[in-house]
Amino acid sequence: MKDYIDDDGEFGSRIKFARKIKGMSQIELAAKVGISQQGIQRLEVGKVKSTRMLVQIAYFLGVNLRWLAFGESGAPVDPKIRTNFFWCDLLKLPIFSWEDSAEIRALLLDKKELFHFSLRVRDNSMLNSEDHKINFFPNEQLFFCNKFYLNPDDFVIAAVPFSSCLTFRQYVPNGDHYILKARNPRYKSVPVTDDVLILGKLVHRYTDFNIVKW
Repeated sequence: MKDYIDDDGEFGSRIKFARKIKGMSQIELAAKVGISQQGIQRLEVGKVKSTRMLVQIAYFLGVNLRWLAFGESGAPVDPKIRTNFFWCDLLKLPIFSWEDSAEIRALLLDKKELFHFSLRVRDNSMLNSEDHKINFFPNEQLFFCNKFYLNPDDFVIAAVPFSSCLTFRQYVPNGDHYILKARNPRYKSVPVTDDVLILGKLVHRYTDFNIVKW
């Protein structure tokens, strides 16, 4: 990636890099995408870390969506970028079911390189009707990465000892330890112990043709 990015490799830096290569100003990109110039500026400097306009930004900058979204290696310019289905590459990632805990665990233990995989939200455990700041709705497609550094309040997918299904929760400090907390108060939190295996960290979500960097 250092061949294509001139700083820290973050999402906003890739937007800025691609925009400059394209010879486009923030105002021009904003007008094409349909957001304000300040919106583009906040993305580029990292003040805002998510956007529902990722597909549009990739299209008008003429870059590979996978490169822009994930920062994966490879040339950012996609010669097929002008096709109507250029963004579908993102949706070709392997989609697992919640019952695939053993398969995902075995796959990730064998993966030494960066790897992304996907699941669809299956219930309302991460939906809080009283707090609309962060909600995950049934059937949203979630994208996880197998290489990550955990920070407080990150969203993760984990294998827990008392369930054959994967668990999607928020990694939250609780006193002198961490818990995997559900957004929906009707669901129990899970203490993070030695037998809890965190398999991936949420990096993107996809809903209603909107891809959001997490």
